[in-house]
Amino acid sequence: MDLILLQFTIPGSKRIMQPEIYVTIIAHTPFFTNPAQQVLVQGWLVTLDNVKQLTDFIKNRLHILEEKVACATAIASQQLENLKAENERLVGGLFEESNACLNKNNNTCLVSTSLISPESSFINMLRYGMLALTLLPEHSCAHMIIVSDGVVGNTDVHVLDSVIQHLRATTIACSFLHVGSTYHPHCADGLVPYQELLHFIARATLGTYMSFRPYPIVHYY
Repeated sequence: MDLILLQFTIPGSKRIMQPEIYVTIIAHTPFFTNPAQQVLVQGWLVTLDNVKQLTDFIKNRLHILEEKVACATAIASQQLENLKAENERLVGGLFEESNACLNKNNNTCLVSTSLISPESSFINMLRYGMLALTLLPEHSCAHMIIVSDGVVGNTDVHVLDSVIQHLRATTIACSFLHVGSTYHPHCADGLVPYQELLHFIARATLGTYMSFRPYPIVHYY
């Protein structure tokens, strides 16, 4: 971050240019509508003097968000366990509860913690990014960087096509930073990173796909 904030001379001239970078950071949770869509920073003008303050502020806000998500997850899990135990008690454990009854109970009990499909959350994340970029200063080069583990999906191709067309029409470059450890089949629980989709969106919007792999820690005995 410090390097891209430095002044530089335009090639072929003596004009010195100072980049102005406005940052908006949104922390998105894939399963909960609350406390999801948390705007950590909106329209922050990053300079060499406040870049350290920005990173510390984001770190503190992420810690607060982590506590909120953990609390919401515990409440939702406890409510689902109570619903399951109640249904098993009513039917004597002989019949599985119907989906209609489960959805009805979820809508009644999970009022404060709404559950959404993880496939739809990926499209929502792109839309939140486009909305955040429209609130930044005009006549600027818009760029969206999504930091994710790559476990995303899409159930409606037409919706994804309309989102990509909107990204192309508004000249928003969408890049992805794929974080996380390498894929292990025995501990993935069926959650496989969809790297092909991330590559496609990055190339379609003139963005970049970057992968970050932490170095393995080798213990010698």
